[in-house]
Amino acid sequence: MSRYSRIRKELVENIMQQVRFGESKHEAKKQAIREARENGERFIAIQGIYSYTTLNCYIEETERFVRWTVTRFNCKDERSAKQYVRNYLKDNIERHLSAWTIHTRAFALACAFQCPVRDFGVELPKRERKHITRSRLHTKTDEQTKADKYERVREFARATGARRGGLMRLRACDLRGHEGGGLEVHLLEKGGKHRWSRVNPNREGIVRYFFDRARERGENALVFDRKELSKRLDIHACRGEYTREMYAVYEAEGCGNGRLYRCRNERKGDVYDKGILLLVSKDLGHSRCDVVVNHYMR
Repeated sequence: MSRYSRIRKELVENIMQQVRFGESKHEAKKQAIREARENGERFIAIQGIYSYTTLNCYIEETERFVRWTVTRFNCKDERSAKQYVRNYLKDNIERHLSAWTIHTRAFALACAFQCPVRDFGVELPKRERKHITRSRLHTKTDEQTKADKYERVREFARATGARRGGLMRLRACDLRGHEGGGLEVHLLEKGGKHRWSRVNPNREGIVRYFFDRARERGENALVFDRKELSKRLDIHACRGEYTREMYAVYEAEGCGNGRLYRCRNERKGDVYDKGILLLVSKDLGHSRCDVVVNHYMR
């Protein structure tokens, strides 16, 4: 067995020990918060991998590190490789990789070595709003998904605010009337979290079209075929459009509470109503105003 294969095997086995597929991360977090309050202790972030996406990402980043460290330092095992994580992360920083990429790699390796990130002794760069480029620049993949069939899927994503995982799991029975009028869809997304998301009232037609099509195959039929949900589709950008449009919808309905969220730094001068932000945040599957503003309102 080569040195690369040996170290990879040891680290991937460590990662696999933390897999929690079939369990709900949302429920685990609520339980941990409840226990911390009852015991008068500080809440500590829960451990574990609850999604295939996270698992694949962590294994990929671990393999990347193993190749790097074996090539440069000829490490023999997990223990000898760990001492070079600090060098690896500093090399990433010096190459000016994005703060989000570096954080992902640091937490993947913390999982692989079963230790806190702080053990690596590296101050990670801050993740700032001005450095976010995801879905804000035109890319080659945008050109590859111009076909009408993809545009209809994008319209549906703009109408519901669903993540890719939520779209993949949607069934014909996951549509109902919203208590305030209009429609809402039931979504099962990352971490096993269930939620009902309000459909943009200005885009209900495309939602009815896809659900009616699915019902022709039965109440439990999937709304989308996997081929329709190409990985090249920028679903995150659609969530951004949903966010901005739903903010306008709630504002027109008079849902604000008068409490203001004032942006800072390069967004200084932008002001939003906190009541509306929280409503949109709930529809997106979040619970914080700053996430909505920083990642979706642009």
